[in-house]
Amino acid sequence: MMIVPPVSQYQSHYDVAVPQPQHASYNTYVSIIIQSKETSGILIDSKPSFISWTPLANSSYSWGLFSTKKDYHSLHHPSSFFYASVFGYTKYEAYGFPAGWAGSRDGCGANPQELDKKTSDDGGRNALGQ
Repeated sequence: MMIVPPVSQYQSHYDVAVPQPQHASYNTYVSIIIQSKETSGILIDSKPSFISWTPLANSSYSWGLFSTKKDYHSLHHPSSFFYASVFGYTKYEAYGFPAGWAGSRDGCGANPQELDKKTSDDGGRNALGQ
């Protein structure tokens, strides 16, 4: 099971840490969901991606993935938000997690700049909007 945030919380950049367990050899993948018209702009470690994209039914989005043995990747799109997740598996174990999400664009999360402003304006009494 994996948490998948709403489109409003997609980001344009992810720094992805890939687990490197010592006790097992995992098949590890990074998956990406992005608007179909923006797929060519995805950069992986500052290089163009060569991902094979698959359209998601009844939507304007596509998904793709790449396998990895590295412990870190930088994912970036210069002008579009997208979703990224990491998952891996062996014969008896598996893991998966979102690479991150933005909690402030839809008003659900704390905006760090607003939190700093509220903290400095009122000594921290109103940091959570109270």
